[in-house]
Amino acid sequence: MAGRAKRANVSNWTKTRIRALRDSIGETQQEFAARFRVTVDSIRHWEQGTANPAGPSTVVMDYLAKQFGFEQSNGHATLNGHPKPKRELAGAK
Repeated sequence: MAGRAKRANVSNWTKTRIRALRDSIGETQQEFAARFRVTVDSIRHWEQGTANPAGPSTVVMDYLAKQFGFEQSNGHATLNGHPKPKRELAGAK
């Protein structure tokens, strides 16, 4: 392996973007963790910026963002070109 540069694990999924995606699709941390087959602690760490998603998790986030039409610019998230919906707390399980 001598002479080979180590590839950095760089993701465009920042803590803010991860939280915005989860909020946009209206999932709790528990639901989001189940979707990724990771622990709720992993989701918390991603959203707090103390850990970063890698590999398959970033691929799934890219897929979800595309499927839900999620975009984030200037700190404002949209779904299919519309402002993100607010989760209805009264109807949440």
